[in-house]
Amino acid sequence: MKVEIFRNTVKRRGVGHSYDMLFAWKKGIEAVGDQVIWREGKPDVAEWCGEPTTDCCIMFGYGGKTALNHLKGNRRKIREAQEARGKKVITYDGGLFSSFNNNPARGNKLVFRIAFSSPMRNGNFLNADSPADRWEKIKKNYNIDYRSWRTQGKHILLCTQPQDNWSMDQMCPFTWAENTVQEIRKHTDRPIRLRPHPNHVDKCFFEMKKRNVDIDYCDLKERSVFRWNFLEECQDAWAMVTHNSTASVDSATYGIPTFVTSDLAMSYPVANTDLSKIESPNMPDRDQWLNDLGYANWSMHEVENGTVWRRFREHI
Repeated sequence: MKVEIFRNTVKRRGVGHSYDMLFAWKKGIEAVGDQVIWREGKPDVAEWCGEPTTDCCIMFGYGGKTALNHLKGNRRKIREAQEARGKKVITYDGGLFSSFNNNPARGNKLVFRIAFSSPMRNGNFLNADSPADRWEKIKKNYNIDYRSWRTQGKHILLCTQPQDNWSMDQMCPFTWAENTVQEIRKHTDRPIRLRPHPNHVDKCFFEMKKRNVDIDYCDLKERSVFRWNFLEECQDAWAMVTHNSTASVDSATYGIPTFVTSDLAMSYPVANTDLSKIESPNMPDRDQWLNDLGYANWSMHEVENGTVWRRFREHI
């Protein structure tokens, strides 16, 4: 089988685990005996290398229906082209359990979400009704602090995402936050604490203060620490609210009742969606959800040795 790998779906900087994963895919596909076609392209300029031609291709991330810029636009074009041809695209992204040490310091033990079509909930991870073995392994490897649902807490933690994040699909995160606060205020007078995405801290604080929204702001501390200290903000939280951030997986795993406003959220099966229930959230069983997440996440080593390619190859 011939498989195209699209280099132009990862930033041009040429470093980082997302970039390294492209080469891990190349090794893994070749280890199974299949042929890789490397499509270089130019992710940072308007040019791109053309539509896929093979039955399956590999790319990083996802391009939503309104993605227009060069990098995310490339992803959208590739996905739409494969869907129009009735062919497959395998995509990967990171993010889950990053608060529990699934971060770049883990090297090739870092796990990525891998699925057909999309790395969000609308993707096919081939993981329905999975057994518990991989979740138990991930929980042990990252020392994940899996807790029972919390029934006490003080504030509501509101987590925003960058506007250029493809999972926001160009929705303004500040308008989303303002409207969400207004809705929450209809149902509770608990303090609301804003935690912006680490990639847009200053802009988020500026925009929200300009809008004079009645909220508190999280403690930034050192910027190098802020990216990974999400669980500290969860310590006294009654609930966590976001659009579809992967942080919602961490909060739900940590036992914080979690609310999302998008069905793309990976936490959606165990999250709340009705903000009128902010004072009486649902707390569903999470066992099968976590088992399924175990089979949605794979290490770079498992990609490199062909394990993941063999798994998806059967469904092409």
